[in-house]
Amino acid sequence: MLKVINNIFKGLFYRGDTLSHTKFWSNIGYAVFTWAIITKVINNNVSDDLFLIYISVTALHTTASNLLSKYNFKGKQDDSA
Repeated sequence: MLKVINNIFKGLFYRGDTLSHTKFWSNIGYAVFTWAIITKVINNNVSDDLFLIYISVTALHTTASNLLSKYNFKGKQDDSA
């Protein structure tokens, strides 16, 4: 059971063997945003607009993250130095 939890934790926050701050903070943001929406739903205080914003932000972030991860942004190596 602990091995399963450890694998989930590593999948959420690590890239290889190193902690990925990008993955860490985006997953924390998802969790907080999701908790806020669930709290609003439980209190019957959620509007259609807020729910649409929630879906749009999470879908857009995931799509953009996946697209950007396919490119290498290290730039060209400068041989003139």
